[in-house]
Amino acid sequence: MIQPMTPSLPETLRLTWCGRQMVILSMASGADRAPGPDRPQLRRRAGGRLLTAAQRELGLPVLPVERDRFGGPLWPRGQRGSFSHWNGTSLCLLSPDDDFDWGVDLEGHAGADALAAICGEAVSSAERALLRGDLPRQAALVFSAKESVYKAARPQVGHLFGFDALRLLAEPGTGTLRFELTRDLSPGLAAGRAVAVGYRHFAGSVLTWTALHSPAAISAES
Repeated sequence: MIQPMTPSLPETLRLTWCGRQMVILSMASGADRAPGPDRPQLRRRAGGRLLTAAQRELGLPVLPVERDRFGGPLWPRGQRGSFSHWNGTSLCLLSPDDDFDWGVDLEGHAGADALAAICGEAVSSAERALLRGDLPRQAALVFSAKESVYKAARPQVGHLFGFDALRLLAEPGTGTLRFELTRDLSPGLAAGRAVAVGYRHFAGSVLTWTALHSPAAISAES
């Protein structure tokens, strides 16, 4: 069953995922509509404002996110999260622990050109056979979900990998998609690993998120 569409993306969403609380804050930023040279700076500025607001929302120390040599985020101790920018809207997901690496993504429902690109790059024919109803909406959902997994996996994998590294296992459930990894990506992300992605549809867009147990947390528990 497909989750019904909510009229608009709220500025604040408080959710629980993998037994952990997290908050997703959004704001109109225009960051991704800016000219190319200005876009990274506007994205960082919007992300910084949202991060500060999310830290205060969760009662966490207000600290910046640093960047690694590849431009990826280095989160403050006791905080993990993710950013997304789409159609003039910026998002920050933040969780108050170090146990999981997170990914969040906001995407629009696909038009004809976008649908062709998504199906050619990110959604296989076998996966499309699992989708029911509005294909542009559903294909955008699967694409966004894979983007969220990519962001969550990046700290562990450390390199680019294709969308075919994830395979949709079943028709989207109410608020959840189920995937499995098709190949080894890192010691903690082996082929056959199950990955769940949460989602919500809004008017014209879809929001997805996921969390992957971080190697540091696994090492501390072993």
